[in-house]
Amino acid sequence: MFKTIFSYAFRPFYLAASLYVIAIILLWYPFGYEGNQNYPSLFWHGHEMIYGFAGAVIVGFLLTAVSNWTNRPPTSGFPLLLLLILWVFARITVYLPLNQMVIVSMVFDSSFYLLSAFFIFRSLIQAKNRANLLVPIALLLFAGSNVLLTMALLGKITLSLLSIMQIGILGVVAFIGLIGSRVIPFFTSITLQKQNQFSKRYTMIAFITPLLMMLAMSFNLYPLLVFCLGATFAINNLWQLYRWFDLNILAHPLLWVLHVSFLFMAIGVFIMSYAYAFNLLYLPLGTHIIAIASIALIIQGMMSRTALGHTGRQMVLPKKMRIAFLLIIISAIIRAIASFYPGDYWLLTMSSISFAIAFMIFLFYYLPILIGPSRS
Repeated sequence: MFKTIFSYAFRPFYLAASLYVIAIILLWYPFGYEGNQNYPSLFWHGHEMIYGFAGAVIVGFLLTAVSNWTNRPPTSGFPLLLLLILWVFARITVYLPLNQMVIVSMVFDSSFYLLSAFFIFRSLIQAKNRANLLVPIALLLFAGSNVLLTMALLGKITLSLLSIMQIGILGVVAFIGLIGSRVIPFFTSITLQKQNQFSKRYTMIAFITPLLMMLAMSFNLYPLLVFCLGATFAINNLWQLYRWFDLNILAHPLLWVLHVSFLFMAIGVFIMSYAYAFNLLYLPLGTHIIAIASIALIIQGMMSRTALGHTGRQMVLPKKMRIAFLLIIISAIIRAIASFYPGDYWLLTMSSISFAIAFMIFLFYYLPILIGPSRS
Protein backbone atom coordinates (compact mmCIF):
# COMPACT_ATOMS: atom_id res chain seq x y z
CA MET A 1 0.00 0.00 0.00
CA PHE A 2 2.91 2.37 0.74
CA LYS A 3 4.13 2.07 -2.83
CA THR A 4 0.65 2.87 -4.18
CA ILE A 5 -0.16 5.81 -1.89
CA PHE A 6 3.25 7.40 -2.35
CA SER A 7 3.46 6.80 -6.10
CA TYR A 8 2.14 10.31 -6.90
CA ALA A 9 1.84 13.41 -4.74
CA PHE A 10 -1.88 13.84 -5.38
CA ARG A 11 -2.67 10.64 -3.47
CA PRO A 12 -1.37 11.47 0.04
CA PHE A 13 -1.96 15.22 -0.17
CA TYR A 14 -5.51 15.14 -1.53
CA LEU A 15 -6.35 12.65 1.21
CA ALA A 16 -4.56 14.51 4.02
CA ALA A 17 -5.95 17.90 2.96
CA SER A 18 -9.53 16.61 2.80
CA LEU A 19 -9.36 14.94 6.21
CA TYR A 20 -7.74 17.99 7.74
CA VAL A 21 -10.15 20.55 6.34
CA ILE A 22 -13.15 18.61 7.67
CA ALA A 23 -11.55 18.65 11.13
CA ILE A 24 -10.58 22.32 11.20
CA ILE A 25 -13.80 23.66 9.70
CA LEU A 26 -15.83 21.84 12.36
CA LEU A 27 -13.40 22.93 15.09
CA TRP A 28 -13.97 26.52 14.00
CA TYR A 29 -17.76 26.20 13.99
CA PRO A 30 -19.80 24.56 15.50
CA PHE A 31 -17.20 23.87 18.22
CA GLY A 32 -15.87 27.42 18.35
CA TYR A 33 -12.18 26.58 18.80
CA GLU A 34 -10.37 29.80 19.74
CA GLY A 35 -6.81 28.76 18.98
CA ASN A 36 -4.06 29.49 21.52
CA GLN A 37 -1.60 32.22 22.42
CA ASN A 38 0.50 31.40 19.35
CA TYR A 39 -2.30 31.30 16.78
CA PRO A 40 -5.34 33.04 18.27
CA SER A 41 -8.82 32.48 16.85
CA LEU A 42 -9.22 34.03 13.39
CA PHE A 43 -5.50 33.83 12.65
CA TRP A 44 -5.42 30.09 13.39
CA HIS A 45 -8.45 29.58 11.16
CA GLY A 46 -7.01 31.60 8.28
CA HIS A 47 -3.51 30.18 8.60
CA GLU A 48 -4.61 26.56 8.53
CA MET A 49 -7.13 27.01 5.72
CA ILE A 50 -4.54 28.77 3.56
CA TYR A 51 -1.18 27.15 4.37
CA GLY A 52 -2.47 23.85 5.74
CA PHE A 53 -5.42 22.86 3.55
CA ALA A 54 -4.98 24.83 0.30
CA GLY A 55 -1.19 24.57 0.41
CA ALA A 56 -1.29 20.78 0.64
CA VAL A 57 -3.58 20.50 -2.38
CA ILE A 58 -1.44 22.94 -4.39
CA VAL A 59 1.71 20.93 -3.70
CA GLY A 60 -0.03 17.63 -4.42
CA PHE A 61 -1.32 18.97 -7.73
CA LEU A 62 1.93 20.65 -8.84
CA LEU A 63 4.21 17.73 -8.00
CA THR A 64 1.91 15.47 -9.99
CA ALA A 65 1.50 17.90 -12.88
CA VAL A 66 5.23 18.61 -13.26
CA SER A 67 5.87 14.98 -14.20
CA ASN A 68 3.38 15.42 -17.07
CA TRP A 69 4.93 18.74 -18.09
CA THR A 70 8.42 17.24 -18.20
CA ASN A 71 7.80 13.54 -19.00
CA ARG A 72 10.00 12.71 -16.02
CA PRO A 73 9.30 10.34 -13.11
CA PRO A 74 7.18 11.94 -10.39
CA THR A 75 8.35 12.72 -6.88
CA SER A 76 7.44 9.52 -5.08
CA GLY A 77 8.38 7.11 -2.30
CA PHE A 78 10.39 8.37 0.66
CA PRO A 79 10.96 11.93 -0.67
CA LEU A 80 7.17 12.24 -0.87
CA LEU A 81 6.83 10.74 2.61
CA LEU A 82 9.31 13.34 3.90
CA LEU A 83 7.17 16.13 2.47
CA LEU A 84 4.07 14.69 4.14
CA ILE A 85 5.90 14.43 7.48
CA LEU A 86 6.98 18.08 7.26
CA TRP A 87 3.40 19.11 6.50
CA VAL A 88 2.01 17.02 9.39
CA PHE A 89 4.58 18.38 11.86
CA ALA A 90 3.73 21.93 10.76
CA ARG A 91 0.09 21.22 11.51
CA ILE A 92 0.75 19.58 14.89
CA THR A 93 2.96 22.38 16.19
CA VAL A 94 0.23 24.95 15.48
CA TYR A 95 -1.81 23.39 18.29
CA LEU A 96 0.94 23.15 20.91
CA PRO A 97 0.47 26.01 23.45
CA LEU A 98 4.21 26.30 24.05
CA ASN A 99 6.57 29.21 23.56
CA GLN A 100 8.22 29.53 20.14
CA MET A 101 5.75 27.15 18.47
CA VAL A 102 4.99 29.88 15.92
CA ILE A 103 8.61 29.73 14.80
CA VAL A 104 8.73 25.91 14.89
CA SER A 105 5.58 25.65 12.81
CA MET A 106 6.95 28.22 10.35
CA VAL A 107 10.19 26.24 10.01
CA PHE A 108 8.29 23.04 9.19
CA ASP A 109 5.96 24.84 6.77
CA SER A 110 8.85 26.65 5.08
CA SER A 111 10.80 23.40 4.76
CA PHE A 112 7.74 21.76 3.22
CA TYR A 113 7.29 24.48 0.60
CA LEU A 114 11.03 24.94 -0.07
CA LEU A 115 11.56 21.23 -0.64
CA SER A 116 8.45 21.01 -2.82
CA ALA A 117 9.68 23.97 -4.89
CA PHE A 118 13.09 22.32 -5.18
CA PHE A 119 11.58 19.07 -6.54
CA ILE A 120 9.53 21.04 -9.08
CA PHE A 121 12.49 23.23 -10.06
CA ARG A 122 14.79 20.22 -10.45
CA SER A 123 12.38 18.44 -12.78
CA LEU A 124 11.91 21.57 -14.89
CA ILE A 125 15.64 22.20 -15.18
CA GLN A 126 16.43 18.59 -16.04
CA ALA A 127 13.77 18.66 -18.76
CA LYS A 128 14.87 22.14 -19.92
CA ASN A 129 11.28 23.26 -19.39
CA ARG A 130 11.79 26.97 -18.79
CA ALA A 131 8.19 27.88 -19.59
CA ASN A 132 7.04 26.71 -16.15
CA LEU A 133 9.85 28.12 -13.99
CA LEU A 134 7.47 30.73 -12.58
CA VAL A 135 5.62 27.93 -10.78
CA PRO A 136 8.29 27.12 -8.15
CA ILE A 137 9.04 30.84 -7.80
CA ALA A 138 5.38 31.51 -7.04
CA LEU A 139 5.41 28.67 -4.52
CA LEU A 140 8.34 30.34 -2.76
CA LEU A 141 6.47 33.66 -2.69
CA PHE A 142 3.51 31.83 -1.16
CA ALA A 143 5.83 30.38 1.50
CA GLY A 144 7.23 33.86 2.05
CA SER A 145 3.78 35.18 2.92
CA ASN A 146 3.64 32.56 5.68
CA VAL A 147 6.94 33.90 7.03
CA LEU A 148 5.44 37.41 6.98
CA LEU A 149 2.48 36.18 9.00
CA THR A 150 4.83 34.58 11.54
CA MET A 151 6.85 37.77 11.90
CA ALA A 152 3.64 39.76 12.41
CA LEU A 153 2.40 37.31 15.05
CA LEU A 154 5.71 37.77 16.87
CA GLY A 155 5.44 41.55 16.60
CA LYS A 156 8.58 41.81 14.47
CA ILE A 157 6.83 43.73 11.68
CA THR A 158 3.99 46.22 11.79
CA LEU A 159 2.01 44.93 8.80
CA SER A 160 -1.59 44.07 9.67
CA LEU A 161 -2.23 40.39 10.33
CA LEU A 162 -5.47 40.64 8.38
CA SER A 163 -3.60 42.11 5.41
CA ILE A 164 -1.10 39.27 5.53
CA MET A 165 -3.89 36.70 5.45
CA GLN A 166 -5.31 38.44 2.38
CA ILE A 167 -1.79 38.23 0.90
CA GLY A 168 -1.76 34.48 1.53
CA ILE A 169 -5.17 34.07 -0.10
CA LEU A 170 -3.92 36.05 -3.11
CA GLY A 171 -1.01 33.61 -3.36
CA VAL A 172 -3.54 30.81 -3.83
CA VAL A 173 -5.44 32.99 -6.32
CA ALA A 174 -2.24 33.42 -8.35
CA PHE A 175 -1.87 29.63 -8.65
CA ILE A 176 -5.51 29.26 -9.65
CA GLY A 177 -5.11 32.07 -12.18
CA LEU A 178 -2.07 30.39 -13.71
CA ILE A 179 -3.21 26.77 -13.65
CA GLY A 180 -6.91 27.46 -14.19
CA SER A 181 -6.25 29.64 -17.23
CA ARG A 182 -4.45 26.67 -18.75
CA VAL A 183 -6.49 23.66 -17.77
CA ILE A 184 -10.04 25.05 -17.89
CA PRO A 185 -9.94 25.89 -21.63
CA PHE A 186 -8.03 22.63 -22.27
CA PHE A 187 -10.54 20.46 -20.40
CA THR A 188 -13.38 22.37 -22.09
CA SER A 189 -11.92 21.80 -25.54
CA ILE A 190 -11.33 18.06 -25.14
CA THR A 191 -14.72 17.45 -23.50
CA LEU A 192 -16.75 19.46 -26.00
CA GLN A 193 -14.51 18.70 -29.01
CA LYS A 194 -13.87 22.35 -29.79
CA GLN A 195 -10.85 24.59 -30.26
CA ASN A 196 -8.72 25.29 -27.19
CA GLN A 197 -9.17 28.97 -26.27
CA PHE A 198 -6.00 29.16 -24.14
CA SER A 199 -4.28 32.54 -24.21
CA LYS A 200 -0.78 33.02 -22.84
CA ARG A 201 -1.37 36.78 -22.48
CA TYR A 202 -4.52 36.45 -20.39
CA THR A 203 -2.97 33.64 -18.37
CA MET A 204 -0.03 35.84 -17.40
CA ILE A 205 -2.40 38.65 -16.37
CA ALA A 206 -4.35 36.19 -14.21
CA PHE A 207 -1.08 35.07 -12.61
CA ILE A 208 0.84 38.34 -12.28
CA THR A 209 -1.90 40.69 -11.02
CA PRO A 210 -2.50 38.76 -7.73
CA LEU A 211 1.28 38.62 -7.17
CA LEU A 212 1.50 42.39 -7.69
CA MET A 213 -1.40 42.83 -5.27
CA MET A 214 0.55 40.73 -2.75
CA LEU A 215 3.62 42.95 -3.16
CA ALA A 216 1.61 46.19 -2.98
CA MET A 217 -0.08 45.06 0.22
CA SER A 218 3.20 43.78 1.70
CA PHE A 219 4.81 47.21 1.31
CA ASN A 220 1.68 49.19 2.24
CA LEU A 221 1.58 50.89 -1.14
CA TYR A 222 -1.35 52.96 -2.36
CA PRO A 223 -4.68 51.19 -1.73
CA LEU A 224 -5.93 52.57 -5.04
CA LEU A 225 -3.17 50.57 -6.77
CA VAL A 226 -4.49 47.39 -5.13
CA PHE A 227 -8.00 48.22 -6.35
CA CYS A 228 -6.79 48.84 -9.92
CA LEU A 229 -4.94 45.52 -9.91
CA GLY A 230 -7.99 43.72 -8.50
CA ALA A 231 -10.25 45.27 -11.12
CA THR A 232 -7.79 44.30 -13.87
CA PHE A 233 -7.72 40.73 -12.59
CA ALA A 234 -11.53 40.55 -12.46
CA ILE A 235 -12.03 41.97 -15.96
CA ASN A 236 -9.36 39.66 -17.37
CA ASN A 237 -10.91 36.56 -15.84
CA LEU A 238 -14.44 37.50 -16.86
CA TRP A 239 -13.20 37.99 -20.41
CA GLN A 240 -11.53 34.58 -20.32
CA LEU A 241 -14.77 32.97 -19.12
CA TYR A 242 -16.62 34.65 -21.97
CA ARG A 243 -14.07 33.27 -24.48
CA TRP A 244 -14.36 29.76 -23.06
CA PHE A 245 -18.14 29.69 -22.60
CA ASP A 246 -20.37 27.13 -24.28
CA LEU A 247 -23.86 26.17 -23.06
CA ASN A 248 -22.88 22.50 -23.29
CA ILE A 249 -20.57 23.07 -20.31
CA LEU A 250 -23.67 22.86 -18.09
CA ALA A 251 -24.11 19.18 -18.96
CA HIS A 252 -20.66 18.31 -17.55
CA PRO A 253 -20.22 18.81 -13.76
CA LEU A 254 -16.45 18.35 -14.03
CA LEU A 255 -16.46 21.39 -16.34
CA TRP A 256 -19.05 23.72 -14.86
CA VAL A 257 -17.54 23.43 -11.39
CA LEU A 258 -14.28 24.89 -12.75
CA HIS A 259 -16.00 27.67 -14.68
CA VAL A 260 -18.20 28.64 -11.71
CA SER A 261 -15.24 28.75 -9.33
CA PHE A 262 -13.30 30.92 -11.80
CA LEU A 263 -16.28 33.29 -11.94
CA PHE A 264 -16.45 33.56 -8.15
CA MET A 265 -12.72 34.20 -8.03
CA ALA A 266 -13.11 37.26 -10.27
CA ILE A 267 -15.99 38.55 -8.14
CA GLY A 268 -14.22 37.86 -4.86
CA VAL A 269 -10.94 39.50 -5.83
CA PHE A 270 -12.79 42.60 -7.06
CA ILE A 271 -14.71 42.90 -3.78
CA MET A 272 -11.54 42.32 -1.74
CA SER A 273 -9.62 45.00 -3.64
CA TYR A 274 -12.57 47.43 -3.33
CA ALA A 275 -12.74 46.78 0.41
CA TYR A 276 -8.99 47.26 0.82
CA ALA A 277 -9.12 50.61 -0.98
CA PHE A 278 -12.48 52.07 0.06
CA ASN A 279 -14.48 50.19 2.70
CA LEU A 280 -13.04 47.47 4.95
CA LEU A 281 -16.54 46.35 5.95
CA TYR A 282 -16.67 44.39 2.69
CA LEU A 283 -13.37 42.58 3.32
CA PRO A 284 -14.92 39.47 4.98
CA LEU A 285 -17.36 39.19 2.07
CA GLY A 286 -14.65 39.29 -0.59
CA THR A 287 -12.37 37.02 1.43
CA HIS A 288 -14.94 34.25 1.87
CA ILE A 289 -16.23 34.41 -1.69
CA ILE A 290 -12.63 33.70 -2.74
CA ALA A 291 -11.93 31.16 -0.01
CA ILE A 292 -15.08 29.05 -0.33
CA ALA A 293 -16.84 29.70 -3.64
CA SER A 294 -13.58 29.87 -5.58
CA ILE A 295 -10.67 28.13 -3.83
CA ALA A 296 -12.56 25.31 -2.07
CA LEU A 297 -14.82 24.74 -5.07
CA ILE A 298 -12.04 24.57 -7.63
CA ILE A 299 -10.02 22.37 -5.27
CA GLN A 300 -12.89 19.88 -5.16
CA GLY A 301 -13.36 20.10 -8.91
CA MET A 302 -9.67 19.62 -9.68
CA MET A 303 -9.20 16.84 -7.12
CA SER A 304 -12.26 15.04 -8.48
CA ARG A 305 -11.00 15.28 -12.05
CA THR A 306 -7.27 14.66 -11.62
CA ALA A 307 -7.74 11.73 -9.24
CA LEU A 308 -9.79 9.99 -11.93
CA GLY A 309 -7.40 10.88 -14.73
CA HIS A 310 -4.16 9.99 -12.95
CA THR A 311 -5.49 6.59 -11.86
CA GLY A 312 -6.61 5.59 -15.35
CA ARG A 313 -10.33 5.85 -14.69
CA GLN A 314 -12.99 7.19 -17.03
CA MET A 315 -13.75 10.87 -16.60
CA VAL A 316 -17.16 10.16 -15.09
CA LEU A 317 -18.02 11.99 -11.87
CA PRO A 318 -19.78 9.96 -9.17
CA LYS A 319 -23.37 11.23 -9.20
CA LYS A 320 -23.50 12.38 -5.58
CA MET A 321 -20.40 14.52 -6.09
CA ARG A 322 -22.67 17.08 -7.73
CA ILE A 323 -24.27 17.47 -4.31
CA ALA A 324 -20.82 18.10 -2.83
CA PHE A 325 -20.19 20.91 -5.33
CA LEU A 326 -23.57 22.46 -4.56
CA LEU A 327 -22.94 22.20 -0.80
CA ILE A 328 -19.77 24.25 -1.18
CA ILE A 329 -21.69 26.92 -3.09
CA ILE A 330 -24.39 26.87 -0.39
CA SER A 331 -21.68 27.19 2.27
CA ALA A 332 -20.30 30.22 0.44
CA ILE A 333 -23.73 31.88 0.18
CA ILE A 334 -24.44 31.38 3.88
CA ARG A 335 -20.97 32.66 4.80
CA ALA A 336 -21.47 35.69 2.55
CA ILE A 337 -24.68 36.50 4.45
CA ALA A 338 -22.84 35.98 7.74
CA SER A 339 -20.35 38.65 6.67
CA PHE A 340 -23.06 41.20 7.45
CA TYR A 341 -23.89 39.56 10.79
CA PRO A 342 -20.47 39.19 12.49
CA GLY A 343 -20.27 36.36 14.99
CA ASP A 344 -23.69 34.87 14.20
CA TYR A 345 -23.24 31.33 15.54
CA TRP A 346 -25.97 29.63 13.52
CA LEU A 347 -25.01 31.11 10.16
CA LEU A 348 -21.34 30.24 10.69
CA THR A 349 -22.26 26.75 11.90
CA MET A 350 -24.54 26.04 8.93
CA SER A 351 -21.86 27.24 6.54
CA SER A 352 -19.20 25.08 8.19
CA ILE A 353 -21.37 21.96 8.31
CA SER A 354 -22.33 22.34 4.65
CA PHE A 355 -18.63 22.71 3.79
CA ALA A 356 -17.61 19.69 5.89
CA ILE A 357 -20.30 17.43 4.42
CA ALA A 358 -19.10 18.34 0.92
CA PHE A 359 -15.63 17.01 1.71
CA MET A 360 -17.05 13.97 3.50
CA ILE A 361 -18.86 13.10 0.28
CA PHE A 362 -15.61 13.55 -1.62
CA LEU A 363 -13.79 11.17 0.73
CA PHE A 364 -16.61 8.61 0.54
CA TYR A 365 -16.16 8.29 -3.21
CA TYR A 366 -12.47 9.08 -3.61
CA LEU A 367 -10.80 7.37 -0.64
CA PRO A 368 -10.76 4.01 -2.49
CA ILE A 369 -9.37 5.78 -5.56
CA LEU A 370 -6.63 7.62 -3.66
CA ILE A 371 -5.38 4.56 -1.78
CA GLY A 372 -6.15 1.91 -4.40
CA PRO A 373 -4.19 0.82 -7.48
CA SER A 374 -4.45 2.61 -10.79
CA ARG A 375 -6.34 1.01 -13.65
CA SER A 376 -3.63 1.58 -16.23
